[in-house]
Amino acid sequence: MSADFAEDQKRFMALARQTVDVWNPAQAGRYIDHLREEADETRTAWAEGDATKTVDGLVDSIVVALGALLSLGVDPVEAWGAVHRANMSKVDGSLGETVWRSDGQVGKPHGWVGPEAALERLIRNIQQDTQLQIERCRVP
Repeated sequence: MSADFAEDQKRFMALARQTVDVWNPAQAGRYIDHLREEADETRTAWAEGDATKTVDGLVDSIVVALGALLSLGVDPVEAWGAVHRANMSKVDGSLGETVWRSDGQVGKPHGWVGPEAALERLIRNIQQDTQLQIERCRVP
């Protein structure tokens, strides 16, 4: 175990004979389907006041989300960076005062730009690299 959750999950997946670093939508779909189960278990534990099972469910949710990202060949650190930069711009003052929604959550200030363009570039590059790997493996 290390402080690098993505690398830990990558090692687990390799030992479990799963792909990482390539676009594998079938494997990713299995992880994505599993997210609901983890979320439901976490909600139940929280409603029952079971802190241990709540924390377990939250960590399991991270594990499953990392598995889905790695199944798509996405570098979780790079994806995190894109989303984190967008989120930070909501509160770092670069777009003015922080906007607060009525439910207490941080809102989107005028001029806010989400992470979608950066994530689209990341995914497009992964898909292109995967296609090149497939083409190299074809027998002429």
